[in-house]
Amino acid sequence: MMVREKLACNETLSILFGIIETSMLTMPQWFMFMGIDEKEIEERLSADKKKYDHYFLGIAIALCSSFLDVVNTFITR
Repeated sequence: MMVREKLACNETLSILFGIIETSMLTMPQWFMFMGIDEKEIEERLSADKKKYDHYFLGIAIALCSSFLDVVNTFITR
């Protein structure tokens, strides 16, 4: 680790679930194996990309914000 601090099992699981949940919110088409309606997701995704010019920029900003929050936590520890 960056600060040589060991993560507990529950912290590791929290980080893992956070990454999975963020992926499910931003890119639901990656989770088709879960029985999610592919047609509905594709229609919604194409409509959102047409409606919002900077669709992926918003996702990138949200993910960068989360990453910077983690960096801030490491620095302040």
